[in-house]
Amino acid sequence: MKKSEISKLKKDELIKLIETHHPDVDKTAILTDLSRNQLLDMAKQLVVSEAVGTAIMEEKTVDERILAVNMTDEPNKETKEEINTEITPADGPAWTEYVLSLLDRSEIVDGHPSCDGLRRIFPQVLGSIFKSIVTAHQLPELSNNNRATISVQISYLTKDGMAVTISDIADCYDGNTQAPYCNFPTATASTIAEGRCLRKALNIRVSTKEEMNKNDGPMPVINSDPLKASDTQRNLINSICSRTGIVFNNLLISVKEEVKATLMDQLTSQEARILLQKLNEYQQKPDSIPLDLFEQVNNNANTQTKKE
Repeated sequence: MKKSEISKLKKDELIKLIETHHPDVDKTAILTDLSRNQLLDMAKQLVVSEAVGTAIMEEKTVDERILAVNMTDEPNKETKEEINTEITPADGPAWTEYVLSLLDRSEIVDGHPSCDGLRRIFPQVLGSIFKSIVTAHQLPELSNNNRATISVQISYLTKDGMAVTISDIADCYDGNTQAPYCNFPTATASTIAEGRCLRKALNIRVSTKEEMNKNDGPMPVINSDPLKASDTQRNLINSICSRTGIVFNNLLISVKEEVKATLMDQLTSQEARILLQKLNEYQQKPDSIPLDLFEQVNNNANTQTKKE
């Protein structure tokens, strides 16, 4: 069954399709409460190639895409396998850097991801969010110094069909949040609580941008990070370059407008994230890697080719 055919299914047909290939999903508790659009999104994410005839590659993670390529009869299978960095949540800091590298540069400030950014990449990394419940425990009024306390509960379906629920809580008032965010305490507290849920589910070891909107001065500018790149960042850059055959110095030259460092030891934390984001893009689409990023085959030649 192709994606276009899935899109034509009715709600009850979508439920039957999901249950057929994922019997561990509880129809009564989950599926019947969802809209057709939510079910359609789940069907496109969950149906594997063996069950429906066509792999739905858009919803796969980076490692899954690479594995799917390796399973074909294409040449240079050994080279393609090496592109898979095999990073998992158990890798700690390396996993955090990997998840952050999936974000757009506008979605991360001084190393802290935005709630919107985490929500965008959530389906790619973990699965589809099918329910979000916001509860107000305290609304702003004069007697409580205009403080709002909000909890958020998120339920999502993993790529294996498992339903998971996670919740968190946050409060906001002018004593702990800077302007102008403190002027909208209910909305701000809700966003902070949602961001905490997302980062905990994603298992990343860093606070969100919204959590850093404390009443202790202006927010830092994204390009003003003076901290040096961590050992984890440098090791991850070296690892991906080694696996893909990309020459680090050539990579630096290709992003010289954004990265001012000329040596690995000179990289700032922000510059390292720019490089990791670029490398992640190349991992997803190996054929898009520019030829001048690879080692020169012949010193007398003017052309460069990919490392076989």
